[in-house]
Amino acid sequence: MIKKFILYLFLVISFVPLKAFSEVQKSTGNPTSTKLSLLEYGDLGENFEAPYAQFIEKERLLIIGKKGNILIYDIKNTKPISLMHISTDVNNVTDVQTSTLLNNGKVLITGYTYKNIYSEKFVPFSVLFDPIDLKFKNTKEMKNPRRFYVATLLPSGKVLISGGKDFEKFESKTLGSVEIFDPLTNDYSMETGSITPRFGHHAVLDAKKQNVYFFGGFTKVVSHVMEIENLNLQSNKVEQKGILKQPILLSNAYIVLPHNKIMFLLRQNKTLTYDFNTGTQNIDTGASCSNIKTDLEPFYTTGWISRNEALIFASFSVIPFSGGCEVNLYQLEENRFHVESKLPILETRVVIINQLEKTFVISGNKIFKVKH
Repeated sequence: MIKKFILYLFLVISFVPLKAFSEVQKSTGNPTSTKLSLLEYGDLGENFEAPYAQFIEKERLLIIGKKGNILIYDIKNTKPISLMHISTDVNNVTDVQTSTLLNNGKVLITGYTYKNIYSEKFVPFSVLFDPIDLKFKNTKEMKNPRRFYVATLLPSGKVLISGGKDFEKFESKTLGSVEIFDPLTNDYSMETGSITPRFGHHAVLDAKKQNVYFFGGFTKVVSHVMEIENLNLQSNKVEQKGILKQPILLSNAYIVLPHNKIMFLLRQNKTLTYDFNTGTQNIDTGASCSNIKTDLEPFYTTGWISRNEALIFASFSVIPFSGGCEVNLYQLEENRFHVESKLPILETRVVIINQLEKTFVISGNKIFKVKH
């Protein structure tokens, strides 16, 4: 029972939702300070551990919470429009694993329900949510039901499901199987290729959108996966592309760089840059967004606030954002990070969203507007 609780606590801490942003350049020089603040903009009506937020119309925001609560929020009039829940079973806990906006405007929401953290009976769900008519539609189940997996939207409009842990028991085996959700059939199909068994990893499309690369994660709670692999979307073959020089977790947000590169933000002021073209890696010390050196794993959340600036939240407490967090602004023209301040965001989930040069941050039951 103690082992189960430790695993549960570890996974709750590790699976901080992260949003990568693209087309940025690497930081050089020491962080400096600029003026940036968060203004409380509205109340969401209830607490949202929000792993997902997306504008569905110009002034309407879709928010999906970790516990299955869904809100349509009117940005212009600063008020909730419609609040609903995925599950009607009040006796069970809902755990949303992934939310993916499809090309047809619907949202694929997957996860499971369970009675308590010691339960060994998990009931999976996979639904399509239409944010226009506010209706749900069940899809077929995954061929290999799982938890702690990653969903990746593909150029074809399909969704790639990779890795995770077996669904039957809490202390279960880690999976390497890969399957695809097709919106046209509302069904899942197993792929022939498989990756190194892993959970809590990143699955990233390269710039050419021909390959999905798999970085980091765990085979067990204390055992990192160091293999870098890619799935060719045309041949469906998986190939190993190298060994990581440093472990990467889901909490390590990434920045997609120009010239088909990706940079992960690591602890102790380090970054790891991987070149998709050559397979080379480069670790820099002192180039990360944070000026705090710590042995704790950082929890990063990233997102654009303009065409030339990106906002980064970095927390170094054991529970993400429980004691405030360091806020950084990355400016492309200056090619450097600016340390902002420690803001009193007390929730464990932060989502950054941008629409028409307006940026909002969701934390708990509050929505903030970024003033810059």
